[in-house]
Amino acid sequence: MKTLITNIKAFINGNFIDTKILLNDEKIIEVSENITADSDTKVIDGKNAYVSYGFIDPHVHFRTPGAENKENWNSGSKAALAGGFTYVLDMPNNTPAATDFDILKKKTEIAKKDSLVNFGFYLGLTEENSTHLSEILEQCKKDSVPVFGIKVFLGASTGSLLVENIETIEKAFAVGVPVLFHGEENSLLKNSVFTTLEQHEANRPAKAEIEAIRKIKKAAEKYKNTAKIYICHLSSDGGLQEALKMRNEGFNIYLEATPHHLVLNLEAITSSPIAKVNPPIRHKNDMTALQNALKNSQIDCIGTDHAPHLIEEKTSDDPPSGFPGLETAFYALNTLVSKKVITLEQLIEKLTEAYKIFNIAMHGEIKAGYYANLVFLQHKHTVFNAANANTKAKFSPFDNITSDISIEHVFVNGKQNY
Repeated sequence: MKTLITNIKAFINGNFIDTKILLNDEKIIEVSENITADSDTKVIDGKNAYVSYGFIDPHVHFRTPGAENKENWNSGSKAALAGGFTYVLDMPNNTPAATDFDILKKKTEIAKKDSLVNFGFYLGLTEENSTHLSEILEQCKKDSVPVFGIKVFLGASTGSLLVENIETIEKAFAVGVPVLFHGEENSLLKNSVFTTLEQHEANRPAKAEIEAIRKIKKAAEKYKNTAKIYICHLSSDGGLQEALKMRNEGFNIYLEATPHHLVLNLEAITSSPIAKVNPPIRHKNDMTALQNALKNSQIDCIGTDHAPHLIEEKTSDDPPSGFPGLETAFYALNTLVSKKVITLEQLIEKLTEAYKIFNIAMHGEIKAGYYANLVFLQHKHTVFNAANANTKAKFSPFDNITSDISIEHVFVNGKQNY
């Protein structure tokens, strides 16, 4: 049966326009104001909703395999749907880490069985696998294991993946796929028992981000014309400026920012282990610089860095870094729309841009022939309550955040899943 969605404003070519969308099975088959329903067509009244293509999160940690008590593909994908996301790309720092074909194949089998959204993965870089990256990626392609790039941890964070050798990073660039970076120079990071968010930020200073980006530049020099560089969770004004210098010098560099680095700052939030994250929440001037970069399209896309833990871990004497982000991303960033820092159209662009960055075919636009992944946004007061979240992590630095726009319905490959 075909489905006709009427009475909507769809986000097409950067603007919301009055139109109708006709779906058949998994795909969009027509977008036009002039579509009429025949006898075998189900009609859905969109009730004047804004309709965007489903959001993509290029940066999630679904903790599977190895830490399913914190998150699994069922709970994580339900959180994604509640946040308007129809596609997620999962990071490799699992237990065991996704550093070879066998682990990536296992992750794919799990996700195929349990995920309610579209998905992909990254291969984690190590000293050991750096000499046969092409072979691993070729095997993944042959077996339809969806791998979209190589992830490099320049600073110690959650998990055991850490690369400090420039020659190893060069080998990742030689492959020709996107290379993603956790950009903190490990030698500048200090470990200590958590006391305050301010101390955590001092232990992982902006200088570590700046130096990491300089190391990335050095490693990419000989591959300047082919390297596709992606900086995850940019957190500081200094890091931003260093990355923009690289862009101005001709490097192909993409910048991701998280909702928490765009909306939170140390001067405005209560110090709590709930908001402990790597890289840390920084100062107001850093947040403002990132907001301006988002407004001016210097930030390319949004990644939530969805990193669930159990509440008892986060409130312990040694809280891990990270918190969930999928269900709150749109609502947190919509505060920037309300404050007129960015427009709703700009926000939608940044929540869907990663489809283009990672060359995900037939996704990212409301267009005939594309997969029917849609999110309905309704003007309606809503309040996010962490205790009722879909993620297993029942806490958030955005607990009780309010929004004047609510995520009401989500279609994944033509099926209404939320």
